[in-house]
Amino acid sequence: MKQFSDDGARSWLSLLRQRGDYGASPIRGGGDRAAAALWGALLFGVGGLAALSVTVVPYWPEAHPRVYQALGLGLLAVAGVLVGIRHHTGRVLRHGLLGVGVGAVTVAVWAAGPAPQSVLPALFYAFPAVYACLYLPRRVAFGYLVAIAAAYLGALALHWRAPMGAQWAITVAAFGVPLLIIVTLIDRLSVQAWYDALTGLPNRRLADFLLAAEMAAAGRHGRPLTIAVCDLDELKRINDTRGHRAGDQLLARAGRTWAATLRAGDLLARTGGDEFLLVLPSTTADQAAQVIERMRAAAPDITFTAGIATWDGREPDYRLVHRADAALYAAKAERRGTTGIASAGGVSTVIRL
Repeated sequence: MKQFSDDGARSWLSLLRQRGDYGASPIRGGGDRAAAALWGALLFGVGGLAALSVTVVPYWPEAHPRVYQALGLGLLAVAGVLVGIRHHTGRVLRHGLLGVGVGAVTVAVWAAGPAPQSVLPALFYAFPAVYACLYLPRRVAFGYLVAIAAAYLGALALHWRAPMGAQWAITVAAFGVPLLIIVTLIDRLSVQAWYDALTGLPNRRLADFLLAAEMAAAGRHGRPLTIAVCDLDELKRINDTRGHRAGDQLLARAGRTWAATLRAGDLLARTGGDEFLLVLPSTTADQAAQVIERMRAAAPDITFTAGIATWDGREPDYRLVHRADAALYAAKAERRGTTGIASAGGVSTVIRL
C-alpha cells in the first residue's frame, strides 16, 4: 500500500519536473530556497576560511600557497553573494554551486602537491557531496559522488605517485560510504515526514507543497485547476461501535481504492482524520464531479461527502481550500453522501445522488 501511493506521488512530482514546474524536491528537503542557499553559504564560508588559514598558521608546505589565498577569498565572496540572493536561487544555481565547490577542492588538492598531505584538502569533497545528497534527487546525488571521485583522481594524476592509488581509494571510501548511508536515511525520514503512516498517501504538508506547485503551473499555462475535499461519513460511528482498528482499515481501503481510480497526474492526499484532498490539474468542476462519482462507484460501501472548488487564477491556496470546505459543509447540511460545488460567488450547488 505504501509503495503504491509513494510511486503515485513520485510520478506526480515527475510530471511537474518534466513541465519545468518543479523546483526543489520536498522529498529531499529542498523546498526552502533560502535555507538551501544559506547552507551553501555556510559550506563555502567554512571552506574559504580553511583555505586562508593554511597560509597564516603552521601547516605542511604547499606546492602553490598563493592558490590557497585566491581560493579562500573567492569562496568567501561566493558565500557572501549567496547570503544576498538567498531568496532568488534555484535548481540551475545549485548545480553551478556544486560545480564551483568540486572545482575549488580539486584545485586545492592539486595545489597541495604530491606530498601525502594532499589528502587533507580532499576531505572537503564531503562538502559538495553532502549538499548534493541533501538537495538533489538520489540519482543526481550519486552522479555527483562519481564526478567527485573522478575529479579527485584527476587532481592526483597531475602529480602521480604509486601510493596515490591507495590514497584515492581510502579517501573516497571514507566520505563516500557514509554519504550513501545518509542518503538512505534521508529517504526513510522523508517518507515519515511527508506521507501518512496509515494510508501511505501524501500528508497535508506534502499536499500543500504540491498544490502550490500545480497552482503555479496552471497560472503559467492558463489551464483549469480544481480541487475536492472529501470527508468519510461513517468513520466516527465505526470507531465508536467497532473500534479504531476497523476505522483504520476503512481509511486505508478508501485511500487505496480511490487512488486506483485517478488519472496519472491527479493527487490524492490524506490531510486530516477523515479528510482527503484531491488535486485535479486541467480539470473543470463538472469533470471533477465525474471523478468523485468514479470514486463512489469503486467502493459503494464507503460513503463520503465532497466539496469541489475551481481555482479562479488569483486566489491563494488557502482560500481555494476554504471554498472547497464551504462546499463540503453545504453538501453535508443538505444530505451526507452528496457533492457540493463552490461557484465563483461562493455559493455552493449540491449534487444529489
